[in-house]
Amino acid sequence: MKAQVQPKLSKRQLAKLETQQKVLGAARKLFTEKRYEEVTLRDVVAACGLSTGAVFNSFKDKEELFISISRKEPEGYKTIAKSLGAEVPASQMIIEILEIDYEPERLHILRSQLSCAYAGSDLIGHLLGERMHELLNVLEEFAGIGSGIGLWVWSVHCDICRPMPWITNAPEHLKQDLSVRVRSLFQK
Repeated sequence: MKAQVQPKLSKRQLAKLETQQKVLGAARKLFTEKRYEEVTLRDVVAACGLSTGAVFNSFKDKEELFISISRKEPEGYKTIAKSLGAEVPASQMIIEILEIDYEPERLHILRSQLSCAYAGSDLIGHLLGERMHELLNVLEEFAGIGSGIGLWVWSVHCDICRPMPWITNAPEHLKQDLSVRVRSLFQK
């Protein structure tokens, strides 16, 4: 069987890819420090040290840039589920899978996704839908949880992570809230 040969990129293509990566890196840092509404493309331009034209040549607007960042989440729910053993109870598995979203960088991005979806962004709403379906599939495959309970878990998760000013950013409080709610579902 022949190995697939990757096409060689031209200098121009490599430069464009490098520019996109630089913009994505700067924007990711900004979106993990501030809410979506607080980040402007001017902030991104200043943070990456490129011209405004270079940024707009890579991404047409802030929403497209944010979606690109959101799609590049470092670790998905399935990766966590695979790392847990089959002997882990369903309630604990749910908690462990969702706790990755309480890490500060992921939490800011999830909160921005939620706030954009609540504000009516269809594209980001669709992105959240993909994230929810990924979670439902993982819960069914690894924890034996049906979609009814899975949707409840997603709803609780979004409620805990919702972008409200009085909601704490402290991961330990978020984890405790999730743990209490999920364990109450599985108590007999």
